Amino acid sequence: MPPDVCFKCAAKLPNHGDFVVYQGCSCGYHYECSISSATYSSMGIKKKAGWRCENCREKRRAKEDDSPSIESQKNPSEALKISSEISEIKSILVGLSEQMRDVVQSQKFLSAQYDDIKSGQDRIGSQLEQVEKRMGEIMEREKVRDTEIEELSRRIALLEQGDNDRKLELHGVDEIPGVNIEEIIFEIANKLEIKLESSDLESIYRVNNKQRDQSRPVLIQFVSRKKCTEFKEKKRITLINRDLDRRASERKIYIYEYLSNYLKRLLWDTKQYAKKNGFRFEDIPNSAECRFEQDQRPTEKLEEEVVEVSIAYNG
Repeated sequence: MPPDVCFKCAAKLPNHGDFVVYQGCSCGYHYECSISSATYSSMGIKKKAGWRCENCREKRRAKEDDSPSIESQKNPSEALKISSEISEIKSILVGLSEQMRDVVQSQKFLSAQYDDIKSGQDRIGSQLEQVEKRMGEIMEREKVRDTEIEELSRRIALLEQGDNDRKLELHGVDEIPGVNIEEIIFEIANKLEIKLESSDLESIYRVNNKQRDQSRPVLIQFVSRKKCTEFKEKKRITLINRDLDRRASERKIYIYEYLSNYLKRLLWDTKQYAKKNGFRFEDIPNSAECRFEQDQRPTEKLEEEVVEVSIAYNG
C-alpha cells in the first residue's frame, strides 16, 4: 500500500501520486523534501532502484560502524595480522618519539656546551689582545732601551778613545833580529822630519797578534798628545822598511790612530758600506778626519756614519 504522508516533513502526500517512493524502505517523499522532480525523472530504472533516501543512508552508515568489516568477517587472520602491524607501527612510533626527545635534549646540551665554548673563546681572545698589547709595549720599551744602550756604548767608546789620544799603531815594521825597536822609531821620526827625544816616549812594544807572513804591529804611547799628533799629521808620507835598514824588506809602513774595538768596528763597517755603494773612502790631507767622495750626493745614513768616523779620528 503506498504511503500517505512524507517521511521527512510528515505532510500528506498528493493523491495523484506525484511523489517519490524509495524501493529500499518504501517511504514516500515530496520532491522538495528529497530530490528534484527533474533529477529523478532523468535517472534510469536501474539507478532509481539503487537510489536510497537519507533515512536509509543513515541507517546503513550506523550499521557499518557497529559491525565488523566484510573483509574482516571473511578473513579473520588477515585482520589479526593488520592489527599486529598496527601495534608494531605504534610501538615504533613511540620509540621514535622517545628518540626524538633524546635528540632534542642532546641538542640542548650541545647548544649549552657551544655557548660555553664560545664564551670561553671570547674570554681567551680578549686575554690574547691584552697580552699582545702588553707585548707591544714591552717591545717598544726594549727598543728604547737598546737605543739607550747603544748610545751609552758609543759614549763609553769615545771616552775610552780620549785615553788613547797619546797612542799610535805602526803596521808593517819588519822584525829584524838584533835591531832595537826604539831605534826604528827614531829612524821613522827622522824620515818624517819630527824632532823626537827619549823623554817623549812613554812605552814602545809589539802587540802579540802576529799573523802568518806578517810582522807584529808596534804600539807607541807618547808622553804628550802634541807629539802623537805630529805623527798623525804625517801619516800619509810613504815609509819603506828598506829606507830604515838595508836588511829590511820593501814593504810599506803604515801609521794608524789607536782606536778602541768599538771604533775599529765602526771604521771597518763604514769602509765596507762605502765600498758597497761606490764611494771612495780616504783621509783628508793634513787632517785627522776622513771623507767619502762620489758623483752622487751621499745619503743621510752615510753622512751620519761619516760624522761618527770623523769623531773617532779626531779623538
